[in-house]
Amino acid sequence: MSAAQYNIVVEQGGDFSVVFTLTGITLDSDFSARSQIRKTVDSEAVAAEFTCTIDTGGNTVTAKLENVKSSAMLAGEYVYDLELVDAGQTPSEITKLVKGKVTILREVTR
Repeated sequence: MSAAQYNIVVEQGGDFSVVFTLTGITLDSDFSARSQIRKTVDSEAVAAEFTCTIDTGGNTVTAKLENVKSSAMLAGEYVYDLELVDAGQTPSEITKLVKGKVTILREVTR
């Protein structure tokens, strides 16, 4: 399965969240999600991490970027992906769900 492409625009200094709805799967306690933002795919440094939560018993993953994290980022374009980790498999199965660009818009009030 190829990861879906979804570009995100975040206002620097604000809270941001997005909910991804999965089809054909029910998430249980074996699942977790993780997501990082980097300047480029090849960047070693992580610019920020989304806080990811799953709806246990449901089919949604929420990715949040708190205002403290968006304030610390410079305005511009970045890349991200979001992975679903199934710890119920041995070894853990990792599926890349979504990938895309993150555009940080510079805040005016600071």
